[in-house]
Amino acid sequence: GRRATVFPGDRRGEGPTSDAAREISRSGLERIGTGPEWRVWRAAFLVGAGETDEAVKLALDVLAESPPDEPFTNDLRLWILFDVLAASRASTEAIDVLEQYLSRPGNWSIEGLLPDPRLDAIRRDARFGALVAKHRRRDVVQVAERTEPASSAIRPSIDLRRASTASGPSASPAHP
Repeated sequence: GRRATVFPGDRRGEGPTSDAAREISRSGLERIGTGPEWRVWRAAFLVGAGETDEAVKLALDVLAESPPDEPFTNDLRLWILFDVLAASRASTEAIDVLEQYLSRPGNWSIEGLLPDPRLDAIRRDARFGALVAKHRRRDVVQVAERTEPASSAIRPSIDLRRASTASGPSASPAHP
């Protein structure tokens, strides 16, 4: 069955699943600050309260007002992608923000992000598949579907078993 969440946006991108979870988010909205530094948190609480249209608008406004090429803005894109856009099932906006994130230097490659269940809400969108293909690293041979465990989702193109010699793993890699 479905589980209740106690924070805005269910980790599976399904939003809050109970009245109690929505009430917690509404309570958060009443307690959170009103200054500009709180707007991104307000957007996340709005998702939890079921007010997804307002949450998406607020989150996109925050991004629009942020310096586009600052490293912090790129980290903010990822946070907003997961905790506001995907959780709100705002597929178009989520894919646009993910494209912006992947087009700039960041901590995560598309292969590192793919196993995250919060992307399930947008995973079936054809534009998501095109985005994955566009940003796929050339050194990764195969990216498994989300149905496999996260640990097996990425298969390196290098056979690591062949990288060690009879002298042990610290020796120079074997050459074909």
